[in-house]
Amino acid sequence: MKRIFTALLLLLPLDARAGAWTRPAHDWQVITGIQLSDASRSFGSDSRADVPIKFSKAALQSWTEYGLFDNLTLFLNNETVAVRSAQTGLAPVTAIDSAFEGGARLRLIKDFGILSLQGSFRTAGAFNFSVSANSNAGGQGEEIRLLYGAGFELLGRDGFFDLEAGELHSCRYHPGLLR
Repeated sequence: MKRIFTALLLLLPLDARAGAWTRPAHDWQVITGIQLSDASRSFGSDSRADVPIKFSKAALQSWTEYGLFDNLTLFLNNETVAVRSAQTGLAPVTAIDSAFEGGARLRLIKDFGILSLQGSFRTAGAFNFSVSANSNAGGQGEEIRLLYGAGFELLGRDGFFDLEAGELHSCRYHPGLLR
């Protein structure tokens, strides 16, 4: 199924842009997705999927970008996840958690590819759902990232090269976060 989806994506007539690109002034872009998943079996200590479980997860993700100027793009990314899990012998878990990230990307150079500097602030809940269900975890931090992107054409299709380096600063996690 993933191969079919990937092949269909290659047929779409869209411009290829890497993360270093900025939006034109006063231009919006919103990308939203929903992921639904469920499982009836979980992996046991013997690495076999033979443990009965009732698991369902729904994730809503949205990425919004706005070109304040041609060389400065503002962005906001949010994700909300709802999980229900019940396994024999364990208490059922229901968790709803959200993560948010906002920031700006400044294009520094546009000759010989695009070089940008991006800064963001993020806050998130735990990725361990039993911890999230108990509201014992979460975190926040600031990130700075240097991005380089270059476009090219291959077999009549647009493509891009994307290189990013970043560091998360002042990451503060609440007690209970399992990493």
